[in-house]
Amino acid sequence: MAPRIWRSYRRDRATTGTGVRVRKAAPVTIAALRAMTDALDRHSLVGIRDTALLVLGFALGARRSELASLDIADLAFTAEGVQVEIRTSKTDRAPTGAPRPCRTGRTR
Repeated sequence: MAPRIWRSYRRDRATTGTGVRVRKAAPVTIAALRAMTDALDRHSLVGIRDTALLVLGFALGARRSELASLDIADLAFTAEGVQVEIRTSKTDRAPTGAPRPCRTGRTR
């Protein structure tokens, strides 16, 4: 009987919104992004890949799952920058995907 009562109690709290905590991570700043990319070995393929993923994720404001699902075919290089095809997203109601532009920026 006790497990059933706890389930009911948790369900009631979840539906009423009382006691629900939403954990939000602090956004990454430019200084933190530079520190992360400076710590990588840019002379190895892994370091180049990781740098590209960090910078692309920052520029797009992409989620980890969106970055992890990218293929090279999802990138289209244009004169303005890179066009990234995000196939599925957490907030995408109809999982049809959408292109997102990533404009060329400046270096330090």
